[in-house]
Amino acid sequence: MTPPSLNRRAALSGLALTGALTGLSGPAFAAKTTARRAVLDLRQATQPLDRFFDLSVGADFPGTTIRDANLAQLKEASDELGFRYMRFHNIFADDLGTVKRKEDKLVYDWTRVDYLYDAMLKSGIKPFVELGFTPDALKTSDQTIFYWKGNTCHPRPHQWKQIVDADTRQNI
Repeated sequence: MTPPSLNRRAALSGLALTGALTGLSGPAFAAKTTARRAVLDLRQATQPLDRFFDLSVGADFPGTTIRDANLAQLKEASDELGFRYMRFHNIFADDLGTVKRKEDKLVYDWTRVDYLYDAMLKSGIKPFVELGFTPDALKTSDQTIFYWKGNTCHPRPHQWKQIVDADTRQNI
């Protein structure tokens, strides 16, 4: 008997393949297309399948990922799918309280970042760290993107160097 997780994965893969083959994605959906049928026989494979896609997944940003319900769902997904790394945006997110400006000095607090990393590692997932987006304490403008308002301005280089250095020393 096939485990339910494999049935779901196979069904989703079939839907994605069907959509791609029939042109039912993006702007092509509006255009008239001719359906094509593809038959794949894995017994005919001539070389091993490169399973690079099993290694890593992407997530939203740490302000969402750190929630207990999200961490539980992440563990379940990792257990079922077997990925080993996860990448998300904005590890210096203000939601985590990582960096604040106090009396014109930068003050770091890695408590919530440590909690998130520890929860991921406990679930068998290694963080794939992205240093993108500028925390409020370092911003040079209010230019943002996404619903969680990731600041896209260029931070002051010396302050960015300080936070990256502090993060690296903390999380090695």
